[in-house]
Amino acid sequence: LAVRRLERLAFRLRFCGRRLKVDLNTTHAVYTLQDGIPLHIEHHGEKITISSDEPVQRAILPQPSARHPSNLEAARQDAEQT
Repeated sequence: LAVRRLERLAFRLRFCGRRLKVDLNTTHAVYTLQDGIPLHIEHHGEKITISSDEPVQRAILPQPSARHPSNLEAARQDAEQT
């Protein structure tokens, strides 16, 4: 069987009296506060505030594939050093 790449992930959650919708695709994340007071989060280290005024969209930074043999070796070496 061929492994299919995940193209999109969307979910909703409740957190401290807020309702948040998160919609991720291969290039962007969109955060939408559906109910509640503004929420402060970090996206790739950037501090952002999500309010019910409008969705917040941020780029998803490319990540190295953990399945690539060179990345597995690097991860193994990092684990041995800790």
